[in-house]
Amino acid sequence: MGQVINALIIVLLLVSIVAVLRLLQVMKRLETTLDTTQKDVNKTLEQLNGVAASTQKLMNDELAPTLQVARQTMENVQVTTRALADVTQSAQRVTQKVEGMMETTRLISSSAGIAKGIFGGLRALITGSKPKSQAAPKPATPKETEAQPTPTKSLKSKQ
Repeated sequence: MGQVINALIIVLLLVSIVAVLRLLQVMKRLETTLDTTQKDVNKTLEQLNGVAASTQKLMNDELAPTLQVARQTMENVQVTTRALADVTQSAQRVTQKVEGMMETTRLISSSAGIAKGIFGGLRALITGSKPKSQAAPKPATPKETEAQPTPTKSLKSKQ
């Protein structure tokens, strides 16, 4: 029985040695795979760092100045729009005043015509003569027509 136990111990030792050798081979392959994976990860990280650096450079060198110019342009557009609105309001006020003055001028003109007619009628009553009717202008000769400039229409502003 002692020999059987010795044989079993020897077989167990051989199996253990083979298992340890096999385990060492697996560990070597695992180490090689881990080294390769680590190198790949490091390479990928370096590439990501390069992309991050180029993106940062692009943002600093290209995007930031462009955004700054866009902001300034928007501010200028706002200022210009405000100025145009102010000019438009001023033009409307001037137009309203001019229209008011034109209306006043028309009223004064019509009042002057009415007053002239009333005074002419009163004078006729006082002197006992007929009031003078306003004579139509006599037709112009062809030479006078050529010399006179053609009248232009006056533009009326719209609101």
